[in-house]
Amino acid sequence: MEKYDVSVVIPVYNCEKYVKKCVKSIANQDYEKLDRVQVILVDDGSIDRSLEVCEKLKKENKNFTIDIITGENEGVSAARNKGIELAKGRYIMFIDADDFISKNAIRLLVDFFDKHYDEIDGVVYPRYEYNVENGKKQILKRYLDMERTQIYDLEKDFWAIQPTLNIIVKNLYENNILFDTKVYFHEDILYNTEILMKKLKVGYLKEAKYYYRIYGNSTTDSKETPLYSYEQFMYVAETLFDKYKDENGRVYQYVQRIILNVIRYRILKDKLFPYHLEGEEWSKAYTRLINIIKQIDDENIIQYKQMDKYHKMYLIDLKNEKIVVNSSYNGSFLISNQEHILFSESSIEIVVNRFRLKNEKIYIL
Repeated sequence: MEKYDVSVVIPVYNCEKYVKKCVKSIANQDYEKLDRVQVILVDDGSIDRSLEVCEKLKKENKNFTIDIITGENEGVSAARNKGIELAKGRYIMFIDADDFISKNAIRLLVDFFDKHYDEIDGVVYPRYEYNVENGKKQILKRYLDMERTQIYDLEKDFWAIQPTLNIIVKNLYENNILFDTKVYFHEDILYNTEILMKKLKVGYLKEAKYYYRIYGNSTTDSKETPLYSYEQFMYVAETLFDKYKDENGRVYQYVQRIILNVIRYRILKDKLFPYHLEGEEWSKAYTRLINIIKQIDDENIIQYKQMDKYHKMYLIDLKNEKIVVNSSYNGSFLISNQEHILFSESSIEIVVNRFRLKNEKIYIL
């Protein structure tokens, strides 16, 4: 069944301006066996010139294989699944059509995976934000803690989480895990977790790079608001929390941390709660969210380097573990819950981040 070393799946939707640079980053690889690379361009019903550009790229690049799949617009998960089904490589990589990779990526990733094939099912490489306006490239902070190229234990190595698709995985052919087509937000979390939980280990190769294109100073999208994304987030969180529990009914550490990472992001962007709902709908949606937060261990919240300490206290408070502030003998403040001291601070900052006027009363959060 294996015909190539790696199959690169690229879903394409209205990316006529960028897909050429994406494919060029593969054509420029320093991999000596480029003829052992299969590129699968999945046109997901584009209404611009994307398909025309893809066909031109196929004609221009003869030193590696380019296969093109066309169809109606079904979403990125369905597009990737079509690519997976056509993949004939030993490994499968994913690149979005407006992103690109470093010229050493395929060589280093394939070599590392070959050396550790029996130990792992996936190899991660760092993701960099590429600012279109100024050309700056900046690594995502979560990869700064992964200091070395090595195998990481997903239960013990706190920072080793993988929510995005800068990853290469084994091609298991008829036994391949597919993307959940009901999900269009956080679908990569669901996919990656299902692959990595089988061995609870992941390879990390710091020398290769995945470049994620951003525009200006903003990396957000209006469709990430709770109106569009809340149910998607809850579906992913509840699916993973229900599926991955130990014999004591406790959610696996890795699964807790991968969802905590999303919660951190949504707090920062003020997109955690279903603000678009009211009344009973609000109460039900809020209760579901709190149920997820309650299943995340305090230790995971406290140890998360990328989360602000006040957000940590806020999450623990949401678990109904009342936060208590006491002054100590040396004049500092001890912040604790029912079990242990969380932080020691010389001063306390109070932040008002939301208020509303209702029935002649002001409610402050």
